[in-house]
Amino acid sequence: MELNPQVAYYVVHFHADLMTDVERKAQRHLFATMKATMGRSDETAQREAQNHKIHSRMLSAEPNVLSLAKDGYQQFQLTTAARILRDSADKVFFNCCPACGN
Repeated sequence: MELNPQVAYYVVHFHADLMTDVERKAQRHLFATMKATMGRSDETAQREAQNHKIHSRMLSAEPNVLSLAKDGYQQFQLTTAARILRDSADKVFFNCCPACGN
């Protein structure tokens, strides 16, 4: 299956148990950023989120987490899904429609 944003979403959403600790922290960091900045997850939004009192405690300052999060949530999903599919393809099941295959 070709990796695209929809496949990446599916893998990260339904196989989150296969994420590493750093990937979970990056996802949490990005979710907090998007909550604090009305859906944005780019580096500028991540800096702005640090000033948001409610969500700032969910942000990370760890360099390896920030490196994974630096290009925003969609790129995080693509990178994480690619790693999961590379390292644990045998554990990923795609529940496709029997009629159309999607």
